[in-house]
Amino acid sequence: MLDLMGRLVDRSLVVADDGAHGELRYRLLETLRAYAVERASEAGELPALREAHANWWAGWLAERDATLHTDAVLESVEEFHDNLKTALDWATEEDPPLGMRLLERLARSWENLGRDLDAVSAIERLLTPGNADRYGHEWIAAANAASHIVATTRGDTEWIPFTETVEGTAAQLGDRYHELRASLSSDPTSQKEVLALARVRGDHYVAGRLAIERAKEVAIGDPREQLVDIEQLPTATESPVLRDLAIRSRAFVARDVGDVRHCLTLATELSGSRSTQMVQTAVGLLGVVGRLAVDVDALELASQVAARILGPMTGLAPDVSMAERRRRCVTEGLPSVVDLQLSIGFLTPGALWLACREAIDAGEAGAALTAVREQAGNSPHGRAALAAVEGATSGSEDRWHEALRLAAAHELRLIATDALEALAVSASRAESWTECLHLVAAAERLRDETGYRWRFRLERAGVDAARAAALEGLGTAADRILSSDGLEWRAAAAYAGRARGERKRPRHGWASLTPTERDVVALVAQGYTNPEVAERLLMGRATVKSHLEHVFAKVGVRSRAELAAQAAHHTDD
Repeated sequence: MLDLMGRLVDRSLVVADDGAHGELRYRLLETLRAYAVERASEAGELPALREAHANWWAGWLAERDATLHTDAVLESVEEFHDNLKTALDWATEEDPPLGMRLLERLARSWENLGRDLDAVSAIERLLTPGNADRYGHEWIAAANAASHIVATTRGDTEWIPFTETVEGTAAQLGDRYHELRASLSSDPTSQKEVLALARVRGDHYVAGRLAIERAKEVAIGDPREQLVDIEQLPTATESPVLRDLAIRSRAFVARDVGDVRHCLTLATELSGSRSTQMVQTAVGLLGVVGRLAVDVDALELASQVAARILGPMTGLAPDVSMAERRRRCVTEGLPSVVDLQLSIGFLTPGALWLACREAIDAGEAGAALTAVREQAGNSPHGRAALAAVEGATSGSEDRWHEALRLAAAHELRLIATDALEALAVSASRAESWTECLHLVAAAERLRDETGYRWRFRLERAGVDAARAAALEGLGTAADRILSSDGLEWRAAAAYAGRARGERKRPRHGWASLTPTERDVVALVAQGYTNPEVAERLLMGRATVKSHLEHVFAKVGVRSRAELAAQAAHHTDD
């Protein structure tokens, strides 16, 4: 055989090339290959040759199943891509059970090599309801393996029903392992069960992914308690899949504890992954956290990577659109839009809070409330997100205090920043100027520490007005607070709780109005304009406007006319 191959190479009938690792590879010239296929077809031998070819590659993949996702094996899958794709295409049409065995292993590899589109044809032809009935066990194994590719190429609207079909089919067959794998549940008990079953079955790929995913789920529920576990995840392993998953887990935790700069560093690294799913995550993180940091470079990178890598994937069109929209929100001042992920129901608490803030800014407070109440869950982070969204949508000081308490207890710096500023605005409404300025200064110090610079328009207006009113109310006494570095954020959270107990005035209703607010109301009721009120009360026009906004919120009116009418009934209060 060696002599024969040598003579064929000498005569240029066979080409010898170096393989990925320097080993010798032989291939036919394209013209000779076409001639051989034609002769084999004429002799009626081609079907048998195709079958032998497909079975050989199925065996090749099976031999490498335990190490299918190491760097070395993935390089080989890439090197022999044309052979493997040809084998899958033939089996898809001629031998569906063999096609499903090939798809099960190739889908896992191709999703991690960015070759999602190469599996689409086989998925469409093999993973049909009819084949689910005919080839139950082979079907659910291939379907679970191809699940992520279905998501990237078809989108969530088709992926969710697809996973439900896989779960139902597995349940009918009594296959608990594949039933749990298809389930979208984040229940810890179910996750532990499927992890144990993966280890028993020797499915090292799934076991490795699940172990890291489980650590991530626990950590994002309570970053303070599980940060150490995330830090111990593998950074150097033979599997690029596990390396990427570890980076992604760290990036999520960095986002949730408010380490904005570190999150952007990790997301930038992840954007270079070959896995479409990992790039999708990177684009999302770069877009959201890049906006929080007002980092134009990160937003540009997200938009460019999304267009280049995710653009060809039909199912990821919303991700591409959102990346570009977030970039333009910062660079061009475009208004926010609601993230479609908000309605799907698979957001982590950190992502949920940030998506809800965008929805509130886009004028969809109702959608934000519905989503957070359905998805927040009972983890500390989930409860903090719920309290913060309810505080943001209702203006409830009580809910903001609860959000701040949870944030301080569980290292949630993003929520803490927003809560400190919201409570500063509440303190301003009560004319607690010292409290207001202390909380604003503490929030600014925390922003400097985390790199969290973004405020939505209404948030910015509220904080700026509160700060201006506090400076005017305190006069030169404000210099002492401004000259300090600001309270450390946990100390500021404790201070806010104490200050809250010291204020006795009700927070809503006519009785909640401060003396200054009552003076403003009295002049407005007499028909004075804002400039005239400012002149008579010796305050700035912006301060008058801020006081009126607070009054409107406290007594539940929408116009000066309504306020004047109510004032007539409360002249003796």
